[in-house]
Amino acid sequence: KHAPTLGALESVDLRRQQVSQAVEEVQRVIHCLTTEISHQDIRFQAVPYSDIYNGNIKVLAPSQFLVTVPVKGLAGYREARERRWRYYTLQGTRIPCPLRDPEGLQQWLEVEQFMKSLWQWHEADVNIEGDIVPAKVLLVFRKLVENAIRTCHLSGKVSLLANCEAVWVAVETTACQVEIELVPTVEIPTAWSEKAQWPRCLKRWPSPEKVECLKSFGFNLLAHAGYHWQLSFSQAEQMLLEQLDEDGYRWSCSILPLPSLLRLFSQHLNMYIILESLVVLLLFKFSSFAPVVKLLTLHVLTSSLISIVGFHSRQREPLLVQDFCDFKFQFVCLAWIAHL
Repeated sequence: KHAPTLGALESVDLRRQQVSQAVEEVQRVIHCLTTEISHQDIRFQAVPYSDIYNGNIKVLAPSQFLVTVPVKGLAGYREARERRWRYYTLQGTRIPCPLRDPEGLQQWLEVEQFMKSLWQWHEADVNIEGDIVPAKVLLVFRKLVENAIRTCHLSGKVSLLANCEAVWVAVETTACQVEIELVPTVEIPTAWSEKAQWPRCLKRWPSPEKVECLKSFGFNLLAHAGYHWQLSFSQAEQMLLEQLDEDGYRWSCSILPLPSLLRLFSQHLNMYIILESLVVLLLFKFSSFAPVVKLLTLHVLTSSLISIVGFHSRQREPLLVQDFCDFKFQFVCLAWIAHL
């Protein structure tokens, strides 16, 4: 048996500390910028500062973050009941052929889908023929970010990245430069999108009661680009992971092979895979296994990850990586390994 080297463990721990420090510094900058933006335009809210887990910040890579910026003034969401064709461009001109329908976990967003809405959401700077268009929201938001950087005197620390359809900024932290995508987000509490057909029929886990509980957290609509909004279920995902700890993840993993477990999370709740955790898993667990078990397990893990990457690519989503400080997914993998 070969135990993991002290140097390898220290390297992983150092990486976690660096990412934690970067998250802390980025939080302060983003809170400052978005507070100023909320003063300039009532449609956008400030991203709150938190000493613990911040659900608005996702770590895509050690030097690449995603920050969701909540919008304001849209309440009482309901699903659109009538299908209609769109014949406009982002410039507002008419076209002879209709725009393509949303694919996968994407949708149109009509201002009339909300029982209450600020009059600013009806303005032409974000609205075309009754639709709130992500690309136009991003144009408005980009200008606000640019102004906020100057107003907050952060020009030496924060820069707005050009040639991007989405809004990206570069922030200088103590360890390195971090690139951040700022995504205007419509939060839909208590409702569940009809597009998210989860869980599949005849599944024993989670229980029907917990499924209803998870769905009560609602979902978000993210403005990444183009005409369509991207659906996200980040709050339900976080609660699902916490309930795994409460229920005893060993039982859940013992009735599901790992590929099924991974696909369940990725396909139905956009599970953000913690790649760094798999490294620790290999270091601590695989050293004591027979060679054939190591090979089979590596094959299963690799196949599952390839499947998930392919799924996110087809849905035109980035393969997001949860905060490196949150190692819950590592425990799920360890529980499955314990049942071999």
